[in-house]
This record gives sequence, C-alpha cells and structure tokens, in this order.
Amino acid sequence: MASKKSNGGRKAIAPSVISALTIAPAIIKAIEELMDKFPDMPTKVAVPQLYDSNLRLKLDDAVMALTSAGLKPIPSELKLEEADPKYKNCFDSQVIWSSLKHKQKTQVGTTVIVKYVTQEVIAASQKMFEEQERQKAEDKRLKTEKRAQQIEQAQKIFSDAASSAKDGVRKILPHRKGKDYQDTESNK
Repeated sequence: MASKKSNGGRKAIAPSVISALTIAPAIIKAIEELMDKFPDMPTKVAVPQLYDSNLRLKLDDAVMALTSAGLKPIPSELKLEEADPKYKNCFDSQVIWSSLKHKQKTQVGTTVIVKYVTQEVIAASQKMFEEQERQKAEDKRLKTEKRAQQIEQAQKIFSDAASSAKDGVRKILPHRKGKDYQDTESNK
C-alpha cells in the first residue's frame, strides 16, 4: 500500500512539472519584453563625486547624491582619535572619504560608507595644527639661538687668534724697527 501512495504522488507531480516546463519559456519571454521596455534601467551606476580638494559636500548633500544614483549611503562619523591637522579647515559634517571612489561603476543598491568630520574633530585638528606650528617656531628659535652662539664662539676664536698674532708681531717688529732705525742713523 505504501508503494501505491508513492507512485500516486509521483503521478501527481508529473503534470505540475510538465506544465511548469511549458510555461517557463513564456515567463522568460515576458521578462525579456519587460527589459526591452525599460532599457534605461541601469544595472550598474557610477559613484557620484562626494569630495575633492575643490568640491566640499555636506553629509546631507552626499547622501542625496548617492540615493539619487541608486546607491545606499551609510554615514560614518570620523572618530576624535582620527583627528589630524589636515582637517583643520573643514566644516561641520563635511564628507572626507567614501568606500567607493568617484566614477567607480557598481551595482544599483550597493552600500557606500561615507565618512564625515564633526566640529569636535575639527577643533581637535586645529589644536594639533597650532601645536605643530608652535613646535616648529620653537625649534626654529632654538636653531637660531644655537647658530648665534656658534657665530659668537667663532668670532671669539678669531678675535683671540688675531690678538695673539698681533702680540707676536709686536714682539718681533719693535726689535727690527729699532735696529732699522739705528742702521739708518749710522748711515747718515
């Protein structure tokens, strides 16, 4: 009896499989016709430009651009630990990075991570820049002082050497000068 039921089940499946196989070409044809009717529907899109040295977008504008291109933006706030002097001139919510680059082709619906700076990060970046500039100025001042000391030491050495040479010449010249004077007197 059990074998009758399994055979009966196979017999019931067979017509369904046959009808699916006869319908499949019709479904494929309908899908192809739909695709022909909507040729403008892209499967791949280019990532819009979100940041550049000349282009500075706010997060809201970047999200809108990505969404209108058919992509899914995920905003990601730059952490305070990632502060860097290069962000000192940014504005609040400025986009600075994205996981996909400008003009890169990707599937519609792809997720794009968008990094942006906050006012806290900008303030920390400005402090870092000011500290670097202060340190540079201090290093320059110390270098200038050291150079002035070196010049002063060199001048002292030169002055001492010149003074020693002058004293040596004075010891030699008075004897000759007197001798030359006496020789000229006796010649007269």
